[in-house]
Amino acid sequence: MLSFEYVGKRQSVPKDVIRVKFHPDVIEVDMNAFYDCQDLREVVLNNGLKQIRDNAFYNCHSLESITLPSTLTEIESRAFSNCTQLKKVVFSEGMRLQYFGPELFSKCTSLESVIISSTEEVGLNAFKGCESLREVVLQEGIKMIRQFAFHGCKSLESITLPSTLVVIGNYAFGYCTSLREVVLNEGLNVISEGAFQKCISLQSITLPSSLTEVNDNAFSLCSGLREMVLNEGLKKMGGAVFERCESLESITFPSTLVEICDYAFVNCSSLGEVELNDGLQKIGQFAFQECKLSENMIVPSSVTEIGEGAFANCSSLKQVSFIRGLPETIGPRAFLCSMALESFTFPSITERLNNIIQAGHVEIVRRVVDEIPNQDSQNLFIRNWVVFGGGFVEWNGTDLLVSAIPIRDGMIWDPTREVVTAISRLITYYEIKEATTLFELALWKAKLDQVDEAYCNRDACRIEVPGPVKNAILQYL
Repeated sequence: MLSFEYVGKRQSVPKDVIRVKFHPDVIEVDMNAFYDCQDLREVVLNNGLKQIRDNAFYNCHSLESITLPSTLTEIESRAFSNCTQLKKVVFSEGMRLQYFGPELFSKCTSLESVIISSTEEVGLNAFKGCESLREVVLQEGIKMIRQFAFHGCKSLESITLPSTLVVIGNYAFGYCTSLREVVLNEGLNVISEGAFQKCISLQSITLPSSLTEVNDNAFSLCSGLREMVLNEGLKKMGGAVFERCESLESITFPSTLVEICDYAFVNCSSLGEVELNDGLQKIGQFAFQECKLSENMIVPSSVTEIGEGAFANCSSLKQVSFIRGLPETIGPRAFLCSMALESFTFPSITERLNNIIQAGHVEIVRRVVDEIPNQDSQNLFIRNWVVFGGGFVEWNGTDLLVSAIPIRDGMIWDPTREVVTAISRLITYYEIKEATTLFELALWKAKLDQVDEAYCNRDACRIEVPGPVKNAILQYL
């Protein structure tokens, strides 16, 4: 049948129809109305149409284009799904679409371009599997792109997101293997799980300042990604977020980030320059496993936990500097098989020891090491490592070092922490003793300034901090 006028109201539609014109009074296309009309090539929808129900044009393999009227407010699930020859979809200007159903144009494998306007969201699986889709224009007003909306659109090369967009749903652009450019908008708050997974042509991306969450696997398997600029304001990065981004070379974390989750950068084999931020509290399990990393990794004093295998198999890592001391928790095998790793350093403790030396108290530095407490027979091996001229924990004259040789093979950290903590406490003890002496001198000077120096007994003006006060201070060290 060549031509047919559709009047709605559950009208029976012949399966061999080629052209359809809608009566001006039609306000709704019935569910399954043109389902499997495989010869249907041309559809003229009337101005005044408001609703297209589920599966209305499903499997219309010959349909090549469709213009949706401005009066349309609802398009339900799979309305144009599997229309394999559909190349062009036009959303008319002025449309206020209130419902954008799931799988609306999924598997329209010939669809090349679409301009989406006047809707607040792009529905679940809306264009999933549209392998020929090259151009997508998302106009202002769209707030959410739902799960898998453009998943597997292998020909899509670029996308610019509107300023009104707040959330990119799970796997929304996953496996868009030709996607090279993404312009993320200010106002975007959440990039959900797998949103850009395996976009292998994507080379760089800048996250907007409004973004607070980048969730699990968001950019995993983006093997061409070389540059990633993380924004100030970012608080959460999910697990495996950049897993196997094999071209990524450097990353700087914003001051607002508090946690790097498990497997975040695992197998980023080119990742060398990593700058961890002050304020970071946790580095998750295997976060940087199999990363190249630069020769010196600086761990901020804010870090309290390093997970199991966090820096395992990091081929170029030679030295790890803990700014103040060891974190409260370091998981087993945290540095396992990082074969170039030579030592761990403690810049703050080193600086304090050097200050004591510069003040002329070399003997105190020697006493710091000599007086490390021996608590029980299980820790006898610790004392043999604490030496000046070389060993496990050593002071080489300018730096406090911990040898990495046992640790990179999976050694437990508790004995090391005990030694380093003991050293730090003893340094603090001597620093406070020195501080009380300076305080006494300051009091003495203040007393002398109040009297006539010609007639006073200088020794009589001396003021000492009472012994019980000193003991009360020092007993906590």
